[in-house]
Amino acid sequence: VRQINRSSSATRHPKVDIPSQTSEVWPICSDWSGSIRGLAEERSSQGVEAIFVRLEFDDGLSIEKTLVTPLGDGTYRLEETEWMADLFHHDIIQAEDLGALRLRYIRVAQRSELVVRSGTFSEDFLKSTELLSALNWLEGRGGYWQRDMVGLLLLSIPKDAETAFDARWDQVAALDRCGGGFEPSTF
Repeated sequence: VRQINRSSSATRHPKVDIPSQTSEVWPICSDWSGSIRGLAEERSSQGVEAIFVRLEFDDGLSIEKTLVTPLGDGTYRLEETEWMADLFHHDIIQAEDLGALRLRYIRVAQRSELVVRSGTFSEDFLKSTELLSALNWLEGRGGYWQRDMVGLLLLSIPKDAETAFDARWDQVAALDRCGGGFEPSTF
């Protein structure tokens, strides 16, 4: 399951233990149980469109589809989080263009300034109107959210919206009967 959008989170709970390396490729789907993206309006003013690429790593890890915006000189801004590779929304990476929409990852050129949080939650909570309202609120302030696998929610929060989002999150998080929660990321 993978869903991608823009939003944030706040309550601090135990960190989700996510492996940093794997040889598996996680395909992106296109329905509710697949991918949902809320792409930033800022891109429309750049004159450069984001593209889906296959991102390849020297250790054999390969991510079939990830959304990047080419910035020139072999640099790309990630438009989603690739937690298996320890890469986050709006990180700028250096990569070699292999052609046919394939990039070979070289390094992180600049980390995103967004605050990253991750947590696991019940399916009912993730589909709730209250959560979606909070995620939309965050998206409207330049944040980003992504849902992966069953119940994993990853957020990238602008620092200037963090406190206000935390207050909203505290109200919404009480609805998750499974007790899931967020922890500042230490990926």
